[in-house]
Amino acid sequence: MAKIVKNKKGFKVIRLAKTEVLDLWGKYGGVGICERCNEIPESGGFYVAVLNQYLCERCFKDWLKKAKYYPEDEFFENRCFTEVQRRLQKLEYWEKTE
Repeated sequence: MAKIVKNKKGFKVIRLAKTEVLDLWGKYGGVGICERCNEIPESGGFYVAVLNQYLCERCFKDWLKKAKYYPEDEFFENRCFTEVQRRLQKLEYWEKTE
């Protein structure tokens, strides 16, 4: 099940299993390749909304160490996050919290 990854910098990040990645982007040619190192993470990876990118765990951790949150990116980040969340809900990979 897709999960939000909390981080001290406040970025919107979703942890995805390999099957979730394939179901989410497979019909568009996405095969779950990290957009930084071009490796396929066996246990899934992280969707970083502000980058609109999928990263393996190693690249995500490296990026997060150096990343700086810019409030002016919030609109783009929210738009990307909401779209992926909506698609995950449709695929029934998003846990509903009420």
